[in-house]
Amino acid sequence: MSLRATFLAGVAAVWLLSFATLGFLTTQLSTTHAQVLVIQRAGSPPVVNSDFVRDPVTAQDAFAAAFNRRFVVVLLCVATITLVAAVLLTDRLVVRPMEALRRATETIEEGAAEPPTASARRDEIGALARSLYALSKRLKTSESRRKAMVADVAHELRTPLTNLRGAIESFQDGVATVTPEELTALHNDLMLLDR
Repeated sequence: MSLRATFLAGVAAVWLLSFATLGFLTTQLSTTHAQVLVIQRAGSPPVVNSDFVRDPVTAQDAFAAAFNRRFVVVLLCVATITLVAAVLLTDRLVVRPMEALRRATETIEEGAAEPPTASARRDEIGALARSLYALSKRLKTSESRRKAMVADVAHELRTPLTNLRGAIESFQDGVATVTPEELTALHNDLMLLDR
């Protein structure tokens, strides 16, 4: 599962839990509010709100319905804003850096001349980027050592092989005669190649 999908699943779970909790609280609040008579003071005698006295069931239902409509609208607005913010933050803080690291590993795999730059971030993605940078530098150093070693080995092999070839060709052409000293020199070159 991708990082974006995991993060969005977490946001959705938190959002649903918040929705369930707030729904429970609003149900309790609207039920409690409808059971209480609202008394207003205007002057000296208290005045009872007549909406609740005349038809308490209708007043309770109207209050709860209006409150729930407002609650759902506000909750949907908050959920939309949260979801958009989560997608943007996930893209900026997680997906883009991981995509850059993926591209950097592809350039290393292709044998890029320059390693990717180290990240200045202080989180796990920054640590991963710094490790990738160090690995790239070590691979570059190892590759240059390997090339130098191959060049040295080729040079060390070329000299005795050239001596052997020249001596054998001169023996075949009859230019030189086989002497014990010549055979000892050729044997030494073979031992050098063996080492």
